[in-house]
Amino acid sequence: MYIINTTYAVSGSLTEEWKKWASEVLFPSIIRTEILTDPKMYRVMIESENDDKSFCVQYSTEIEGVRLWKKVLEAATQKLVKDKFGMSVIGFSTILKSV
Repeated sequence: MYIINTTYAVSGSLTEEWKKWASEVLFPSIIRTEILTDPKMYRVMIESENDDKSFCVQYSTEIEGVRLWKKVLEAATQKLVKDKFGMSVIGFSTILKSV
């Protein structure tokens, strides 16, 4: 089992809009591909000098899903977020493997 983990830094004023949009648009768009499953969102509990908040979004997959994430979904997901929020929401992804 693998986890695609993306951590997003969200401008504080957009926190509620981000959470709603991720639940209503981002998660469904990725689930529809049938490459990743079981979306979860977590708040990263770090202090920020400004009002920014960080969120971690995770999806489950198998090894083929990791390949397809890298080949197809990662750039498309980044574009979807950037088209909606510009530089007010930025993220980076890591791939985790259950041990």
